[in-house]
Amino acid sequence: MTIPYFGNISISVANILKKHTYISFQTKNSLQKQLNNARNNSPSNSKSGVYKLQCNNCSAKYIGQTGRKLETRVKEHIAAWHNKTKQSHFANHLHETNHTFNSQTNTTILEIENRYYQRLKLEQLHISHSLKNHEVLLNDQTNFSPSPLLEIALNSFS
Repeated sequence: MTIPYFGNISISVANILKKHTYISFQTKNSLQKQLNNARNNSPSNSKSGVYKLQCNNCSAKYIGQTGRKLETRVKEHIAAWHNKTKQSHFANHLHETNHTFNSQTNTTILEIENRYYQRLKLEQLHISHSLKNHEVLLNDQTNFSPSPLLEIALNSFS
């Protein structure tokens, strides 16, 4: 069985699976990809992925994912805040608490990922990690079905 190599997470998974089958690793970090990345100078916020927004006034955070440009999705959160619409849990927090947000300093790009299902799993991983660390999350969806592989990843992620 071939599994992707992501450092300690992959090694932990392989140690469990090797009792049942032979494990080999595959990496996405090929020479061709490195050369392509060197040519691709577009900023991270112009790509899709997983992001975190942090309130200026308290420890509340929102973790989200988008298939569009990250900067576009962040602008939508800001527009929801300024226009006082209910289209963003993060904007709702800012309204209800009279708190503020600075997108230049309080936006973190956690992962760059174009593939939908991988993006969802990465978002789930970051939300679960934040919950495990007892962080204040504004996300509505925080109850995920238990996954042994997610638990391994969370333990390696810490």
